Amino acid sequence: MYKILITEEKEEYSKIIRQMLPSDTYEIFSSDTTYKTMDMLSNFAFNLIIFDLTANNISSKDILNFLKTAPNLKNIPTLAISDTEEHEFDCLIQKPVNYTELIKAIKDNIKKQKITNILVVDDNPMNAELMKEACEQIGCSVNCLDKGTDVLPALEEKDYDLILLDIMMPGMSGYDVIKLIKSNKHLCHIPIIFVSALNTTKNIVKGLDSGSYDYITKPFNIDELQAKVRNTIRTKELQDKLREKNNLLEKIYTYSTDAIIAVDLDFRIKSCSDIFCKWLGKEEEFLKDKILWDIIKNPLSPHHQYLDEIPSSDIELKEKFMTLSMKGAAFKNSKDETEGYIIVLRDVTKEREMEKQKETFIATLTHDLKTPVRAEIRAMELLLDNKFGEISHEQRELISEILRSSNYMFSMIDSLLTKYKYENGEISLKKEPINLNELIKTCCNELKIIADEKNQIISTLFEEAPIIAEVDPSEYKRVISNITINAIKSSPHNSTITIKTSLDKDNFAKIQIIDTGVGISEEKLPYIFDKYVSYNDKFRAVGTGLGLYISKKIAELHGGKIEVQSKEGDGTTFTLYTPVTAKIPV
Repeated sequence: MYKILITEEKEEYSKIIRQMLPSDTYEIFSSDTTYKTMDMLSNFAFNLIIFDLTANNISSKDILNFLKTAPNLKNIPTLAISDTEEHEFDCLIQKPVNYTELIKAIKDNIKKQKITNILVVDDNPMNAELMKEACEQIGCSVNCLDKGTDVLPALEEKDYDLILLDIMMPGMSGYDVIKLIKSNKHLCHIPIIFVSALNTTKNIVKGLDSGSYDYITKPFNIDELQAKVRNTIRTKELQDKLREKNNLLEKIYTYSTDAIIAVDLDFRIKSCSDIFCKWLGKEEEFLKDKILWDIIKNPLSPHHQYLDEIPSSDIELKEKFMTLSMKGAAFKNSKDETEGYIIVLRDVTKEREMEKQKETFIATLTHDLKTPVRAEIRAMELLLDNKFGEISHEQRELISEILRSSNYMFSMIDSLLTKYKYENGEISLKKEPINLNELIKTCCNELKIIADEKNQIISTLFEEAPIIAEVDPSEYKRVISNITINAIKSSPHNSTITIKTSLDKDNFAKIQIIDTGVGISEEKLPYIFDKYVSYNDKFRAVGTGLGLYISKKIAELHGGKIEVQSKEGDGTTFTLYTPVTAKIPV
């Protein structure tokens, strides 16, 4: 039965509402003064209060304050009938009243009210009925049982907020019932109050020790029973909120892909999430009280130790290779004093590797594509500077236009590289029969101006007959250019870089690029084709250390290979092998 209290000067709304709501489900009460309303709220449990804000002799403000200060009344939903839109109620119905809308609002708001469900277990029907009536007076819904054996089935069918439990019952005593409930992980949080005629100190202590929230002796005082029920319900509500927060925190700790670590001011671990333990292969108990910086590299300088916020940074685990991003913030006590920090670590190993690959791709394209354009620009600049003789006015205009176009092309390449940052795909070769000697000549001509800057000569010693191979011209040219540019940069001024071609006995084209440069140290030689490795430290400062890595991959995709022979201080020879399609006589 739902109880509705309506505050109004005349029984206008209550009469109509009584007619529109079924009497077996809704009971309507009416009050015409503030005092009477408060008195009724103190003595009856209502499921909804309706305020007529136009009633002059009723202070809705005083009634609302009364509701807020009374723990057992603060959850009662409120509905206001008014001719204005301003209100502090759960729902507002504006005048003139649409009664269909009003009835719907009544039903909807009653459903929102949280009903406290209480289970009374007592083999004495009079005691059970008395407790039921006392609890219903304070707004609770009550079910009664007369046997302890029926309790567990009842708890499985419905959720209860409190159990009022007798001790001396046939079949199963209250002690047996509470033992079963407390041993069930799904039911153990339900508070229990013993209501028993056993009134000795020994019995009361035994009852409290068994897990009851409180103990009431029979014959009981109604006011005392209601007060203890209200107090227990308030305690349960707080515990439910705390349990809900703890469950959420536990889920975050368990399922978060980021590691969450609580540390004290000395950065000793006090708690950590499951993923952090998984990364390290350690149990949380093992990690507790360990200094965090003994496990991960400390990114903080000494003056950071007591900052409210720990700056974001990338760090690495010491025991295994992982790149982690770190963020942190201080947590404080009730006195606003910093007690420690919450550290959040995210595994960004793959992201950083992807970024490196993108950088590699961009650097490689920059290294390869810009070279011929830069050479072209340099050639035009030399012509304009009359390095090859005087040029006419018409020639100067034409060369200037070519130079502008070349600079524009250089800008386009930069834009293209930016686009490729987002389109880093695999190499797709477009093979065709190519005369390797002619391809090498083209590379040499493009690189001549770069070699001229150091007064170097690129000499070619070709096999007498053309060597034809199925290759991707642009990709194969990339390999020749990469190795030759390295030779130019690592060789001294006034030196010669030699490129030889020949056929070996296995019908492979053999291309040798020989320089007289600084050579490669014995320590670096086994790793020369690895990523980010350069055989010349000076060249490393301006390159990416990826040219040889890419060249090796391209050679292998063509069914060939690259070998290197070198001695530090005595030059280097790179040998490129490629399957030959045919050898055409001159």
